[in-house]
Amino acid sequence: PYIYPPADYYNDLFKDAQYGDVANGHIGGASIHSNSWGGGLGYADDSSQIDDYVWDNKDFLILFAAGNDGPGASTIGSQAEMKNGIAVGATTEAGTAVSTFSSRGPAVPDGRIKPDLVAIGEGITTADASSDTGYWADNFAGTSASCPNLAGHAVLVQQYFEDGWYPTGVQTNTNGFTPSAA
Repeated sequence: PYIYPPADYYNDLFKDAQYGDVANGHIGGASIHSNSWGGGLGYADDSSQIDDYVWDNKDFLILFAAGNDGPGASTIGSQAEMKNGIAVGATTEAGTAVSTFSSRGPAVPDGRIKPDLVAIGEGITTADASSDTGYWADNFAGTSASCPNLAGHAVLVQQYFEDGWYPTGVQTNTNGFTPSAA
């Protein structure tokens, strides 16, 4: 079965994640949104919606998997073409090279460099309820694995700033602040 995202990313996807929809029992509070889905090519309405949301909510970081349509040029998924978030590509298991399947820029039509960052996306062990051998699938590969990997690192970076480790490298509560998505 497929799950389709709402047409209105701004109000029905990101706003609910950040602030919740208390009237319907949804609790928000997210400041980092990891997305391992997408499609289409080129900067489109969905890319614009992502950019608008981050512009209006400067402390909300949105990451999108770049896609698995590489190695050709300009194969980044439409959502990952955003300007105000992070498009995540995949590297080999050793992290020494970009995976051949990982989508690549430049962005269409303005030529921005994409993906913005890469993370390991090969040789991943993940949950797989459909497996006959148990609940683990070995050697999963894709930018869908790279994106949450990088989102986890973003949480650690955010915590570093919030706990006041910057700029001295020593935790000082009065130095703590909420970093912007930038």
